[in-house]
Amino acid sequence: MNGKKVDYLMLNGKDFFKGNNRIMLDNLPYYTVDKLQFFNKRSERSQLVGKDIERPDFVMNVKLKQEYSIGYMGNVEAGAGTHERWMGRGFALRFTDNSRLSLYGNVNNINEQRRPGGDGSWGQSDNPEGDTDTYNVGGELFIDDKQERYKEVLNASLMWNRSRNEQRTASQQFIQQGDAFGYSDSESTKRGFALNVKNHLTLKRIGLISESKFDYTDYDDDVLARSVQFSKQQNEGVEQIMDSIFSTNQSSEMLKYMVNNVQDATNGNGHKWTVEQKFDYHKALPWGDDLMLTAKGLWNGTKDDGNSHYQLKYADEETPDDFQERLTKGKSNSYNLNFGVNYAIHFLTDWHLNFSFAHNQYHSDEDNKLYRLDWDENYRPEEMLPSVTDYLHLLDADNSPHSVNTQREEHITASLHRHNYDSNRGRYFSFTTALNACYSWQDGVYTRGKNTARPSDYRWLFRPSVDFEYQTRKWHDTYSIHYDTDMRPLNLSQVADLTDTSNPLAVQMGNPDLSPSTVHNFSFLFSSRFGTHGQFVMLRSSASIMDNLVAVNSIYNENTGAYTYMPVNVNGNWSSRTSLDLRRDLTADRNLNVESSTSYGYLHSVDMKDNERSTVVQHIIGQNLKLEYKHRLFTLALMGGISWNGMRQADIDDINNVDFNYGANVQVDLPLKIRLSSDIKMYSRRGYADRSLCTDDLLWNAQISRPFCRGRLLVATKAFDILHQISSTHTTFNSQGRIETWQLSLPSYFMLSVQLKFNKNPEKK
Repeated sequence: MNGKKVDYLMLNGKDFFKGNNRIMLDNLPYYTVDKLQFFNKRSERSQLVGKDIERPDFVMNVKLKQEYSIGYMGNVEAGAGTHERWMGRGFALRFTDNSRLSLYGNVNNINEQRRPGGDGSWGQSDNPEGDTDTYNVGGELFIDDKQERYKEVLNASLMWNRSRNEQRTASQQFIQQGDAFGYSDSESTKRGFALNVKNHLTLKRIGLISESKFDYTDYDDDVLARSVQFSKQQNEGVEQIMDSIFSTNQSSEMLKYMVNNVQDATNGNGHKWTVEQKFDYHKALPWGDDLMLTAKGLWNGTKDDGNSHYQLKYADEETPDDFQERLTKGKSNSYNLNFGVNYAIHFLTDWHLNFSFAHNQYHSDEDNKLYRLDWDENYRPEEMLPSVTDYLHLLDADNSPHSVNTQREEHITASLHRHNYDSNRGRYFSFTTALNACYSWQDGVYTRGKNTARPSDYRWLFRPSVDFEYQTRKWHDTYSIHYDTDMRPLNLSQVADLTDTSNPLAVQMGNPDLSPSTVHNFSFLFSSRFGTHGQFVMLRSSASIMDNLVAVNSIYNENTGAYTYMPVNVNGNWSSRTSLDLRRDLTADRNLNVESSTSYGYLHSVDMKDNERSTVVQHIIGQNLKLEYKHRLFTLALMGGISWNGMRQADIDDINNVDFNYGANVQVDLPLKIRLSSDIKMYSRRGYADRSLCTDDLLWNAQISRPFCRGRLLVATKAFDILHQISSTHTTFNSQGRIETWQLSLPSYFMLSVQLKFNKNPEKK
C-alpha cells in the first residue's frame, strides 16, 4: 500500500492462510466485505512478552460485515475452452469469531494467474514454463481459544502436476582464442506429486510456540536434449540449426565450423521427504527481562534414479566419438539440529540489550553411483534395463562420489535495539545493531573410486549488522537503512581435490586452496506521501561488494569444445541498483493519475577464463509509465516501458539488448450488468544474437462477464492471446558469456466459465 509491502492478510483480525494471500483474494465474495484496514501488528513474539521486541508486521485486515461474521461461505467455478483447455475450482469456509475451517480445490491446464483487463504483463513469473496440468487440494483449520489459552493453525495441501515443455537456447562463451557459440533445444515431460502439512500451536499462557512441518515430493521426468557447438556464430535461428545438424541433409557450411554435437535422452525419477520441528519458549521475568529458548530439528532424505542414452560426436576426426549408456542411483540423508538461548534486558527508555548463544549441528551422507551399461558388450539399448546383479560390475567408480559432511557452529550474538511504536501520532522508530561471532567446524570425507579427500575448515566468522527505520507524519514518511557483513564458510565439496569426468564436455575439478568469501550489503529506502493530490515518492538503493568471491575458472579446448572447470577466488565483484517510483493525481477529483518507475542497475563481474582474469561491466536501465483514468462506468489505462541491457568487455563487441512495450487496458460497465475487461500490449525485442528472438508480439486478452442472482452467479467468457502471438524469451549475462532462451508458452484459447458463490448465516434472534 502506497509503496509499503503488506506482509500478510488477515480475516476479521485473525490469520488466514498466512503466506498464501491468493486464496483469500480469489475466493472471498466482495459483497461480504465491510472494509479494508491497514495497520502495523505486533509480532507473535512481541505479543507473548507484552512489549515490542522486534519489528511489527504491516498487515491488511479484511473486515466482514456483521451478518457474515458467523456461518458458511464458498464458491465453485468450472470452465471449458478451445484447444482442450479446462479449469475447475471450489472453496468452502465454515467460520465463527474464534474458529475457521477452510477447504479448497483447483484443477486446470491453463497454468497462469493473469486476468484480462490487468496490465498485460507477460514475464517469466507470469508465464510458468510449458503446458501444465495441475490438480491441487488443501485446507486450513484455525482455532483461537476464547479464553486466550492457545491458538492452533493446521494447514495441509496435496498437488499433482504434469507438464510438457520445449526450450531453445543460443549462447556465446567469451574465449580469448575466439568465442564459442552454442545452440540447444530440449523437449520434456515432467510428472510430480507434493504433500505439505504444517501445524502451528501457540500456548499463550506459558509462552510456548510449536511449529511442525512435513513435506514430501516425488517426480518422474523424461527429457530429450540436443546441443551443437560452433567456432563461428550462425545466422540462422536455433530451430533451423538443430534441424540441419541432426538430419541426414546436413549443411556443409555449418559443418565447417562445427566443433561437436550431443544428443541425450534421459529419464529420472525419485522422491524427497523433510520433517521439521521447532519449539520457541518465551518467558517474561518478574524483574522485566525476557528469556527465550529455542530448539529446532530438521531431517530429510532423497532418492534419485535415472538412465541416459548419451551420444557425443566430434568434428575433429582425430578425437573418437563417445557413446554412453548411463544408469544412476543416488540417495542422501541429512539432519540439522539447533539449540539456542536468548536473554533480553529491557530498559525504561525503550532500549533493549540482547545476548544469545546457539549451537547448530549439520550432518549429511550422500551416495551417487554411475553405471556404464555400454561397457557390457552384450547390452542392447532397446532392451529393458538389466537387473541389479547384472550391472553391479559396470560401476564407474571414479564418477560415483560418496560424501560425508559434518558441520558444527557455535553462535554468540550481542545486539542493542530500540523499538518505539506510537499509534496515536503515527510514528515508529527502530534501531538495531548486532554482532554475531560464529566458530565453525567442518569435516568432510569425499570419495571417488580409489581417491579420497578429507577437507576440513575451522574458523571464526563475524557478521555485524545495523538496521534503522523511522516512520513519521501519520506513517506518511519512511526512512530505512540497512548494512550487514556476511562472512561465509567454505564449501567443502569445492575444496575436495577430486575430479569429476562423468560429462566429457564439462570436467569438474576441486580446489584445496580456496579461501572463504565475504559479502558486504547496503540498502537505503525513502518514501513519502504528501500534498492533496495523492503524491507519492519512493527512492530505493542497494549495493553489494564481494571479497574473495568463489568464481569458476573455465579452460576451453578448441578442438573438442570441452571445458574444464575449477572454483577460484576473485576480487572486484560488486553490484548496485537504484530505483525511483512516483505517483500523482492530475485532477482534483483524483480520477486521473500518473505513475512512473525508473531503475538503474550496475554489475561489475570478475571471473576467470583460461587462467586469466575476465571483467564484464553490465548496465541495466528501465523505465515504466502508466496513465490511468477512472470514471463511474469505466477505467482506462495507458502504459509503456523500456528496458536496455548493455554489456561491455575488453576485446568483445558490445552487447545491447532492448525490450520495450506499450499498450492499454480497460474495464467497462455496459448496460444489462455486463462488464467488459480487456488488455492489449505490444512486446518488442531488439539486439538479440538469435535473430528469431527479435520479434514484435501483440498480446490481446479480453473477458465479458455478467452477474446473476444478486452477484451470486457469474458467467464469463475469457479470451487469452486472441492474436496468437505469445512467446517467452529472456537473456542472461555474466563474465563468461550470454545465453538467450526461448520457451514454450501456453497456446491461445477461449473459455466459458460459470461461478457460483454461496453463504449461509444463522438467523437473527
